[in-house]
Parts: sequence; C-alpha cells; structure tokens
Amino acid sequence: MSRSRKIGRRCLLVVSICIALGGCAMGGSEHRSSSVVSYLYPNQNQPDTARADADPLLPMRIGLAFVPEQGLSHQALTERDKASLKATVADYLQQQSFVRQVTLVPSAYLRPGGSFGNLDQLRKKYDIDIMVLLSYDRAQFVGAEPASITYWTLDGAQLISGASNDTYTLLDAAVYDIAERRMLFRAPGSSLIQPQPDNLTLAEQVRQDSLLGFAQASTDLMSNLRQQLTLFRAQLERSAGHSTTADNPVSHRSAH
Repeated sequence: MSRSRKIGRRCLLVVSICIALGGCAMGGSEHRSSSVVSYLYPNQNQPDTARADADPLLPMRIGLAFVPEQGLSHQALTERDKASLKATVADYLQQQSFVRQVTLVPSAYLRPGGSFGNLDQLRKKYDIDIMVLLSYDRAQFVGAEPASITYWTLDGAQLISGASNDTYTLLDAAVYDIAERRMLFRAPGSSLIQPQPDNLTLAEQVRQDSLLGFAQASTDLMSNLRQQLTLFRAQLERSAGHSTTADNPVSHRSAH
C-alpha cells in the first residue's frame, strides 16, 4: 500500500472517530450530546417513534434517567445540572393524579446502546412501567466563521447553524411505555445564546453562556412538558370515560 493511501486511511479513521464521539471541534464548533436515538435505536438512523395504541397501566410507575453520553471524554452537563433537572421533572410528574410513583434511576444503570433490553431490566429492578429518558445536545460555535452541525433526533435529522461564539442547547424528555416499546409523548426545550459585548474572556463567556443556555432550555422543557401532560391527561380521560382529577383518578391497576 502506498504511503499516501495509508495517510488517507488514517485521516478517514480519525474523522470517523470524531463523528462517532460527537465531541470533536470541527469547522469552528464543539458538539456534546447524550442521544435517545443512539441509546434506544443503536442500529437505526430513523426509529419508529409512533405513539402506543394501548393505554398505559394506571396509575403510572415512572422511572427517570439521563441517557448515557456517547463515549465523550468529558460531559457538557455536570452531574449537578442533571440532578437539578431530574428533580424538577420528577416533582412535577409526582403531582399528577395518574402517577403513583417516580423513581430516579442512576445513569450508571443505562448502558450505551442498551435499547429496550436494558429498559426491561430496569423495569424489573425498579418496578416501573414507564421510562422518562432525558437527553441533551449542546453545540458551541467558537471561532470567526459560521458553522453548522447535523445530528439525529427522535424527529429525524436536524441541522444546527451558528455564528461566531453562539451556544445552542437542546434538552429533551421522551416518555416511553416500556412493555409497548412506544413513545407516549416527548417534551423538548431549547435555547440559543448569542454573545454580548463585554469585557469577559472567551473562555469565561463560553462558560457563562453554557450555564444560561441550560437554564433557558430547562425552563422551555418544563413549559412543553406541562402542555404535553395536559394533552396526555385529556387522552386518558377520553379513553377511561371519566375525569383524572384528584377526587376521581383513573386507575387500571390493583391497589395491592
């Protein structure tokens, strides 16, 4: 094999690794993420995310966890960030009349690419029926030239474009019926922070924009989650033929 061909193959390998890890700085950008698509559908580009036909067993026993990062050398979100969002989502879910319990599942129990086989194990271990999978995607466009990143979401391929020093943050809560292997609903949250003139160093600006982006995306996610739960509650009421208020909750599950 010629020397030039060997060099070419090595370059191709490096590029492939960077794309797989999702965290290399390419074209003036840095991309960090934990992907529901990669976790649940590791061998598919476009998963079937149709809603379940059958209603979930009520009141719901829910597990809540962040999906694993994709082999990254460091995380875009700290464990403190994750714990804060998990607690906020769990508290709100626990207030719903059709929810019996919410269990916070450590991310260590979710294997990269574990898919529904992994969720089946968690279902037995934690006595849950529904899993809320939290994920994030963060792109920071550091440099003078505009850049873009393509990545896969539950709604298909999406393109993120950014100008110099923009910070884009996407959070997502995907709610799955484990037994049915179907998504019940999802609630995304996003934020785009554009740099403001100030005396901060670039590193400090990036750090502050990351914190602000997470806060804004979290607020957006919770707003969408409230809307989706309102729609989901109405769907349950139509299916059951009566109200899911606190005084008259829907219940298909034995009290024991």
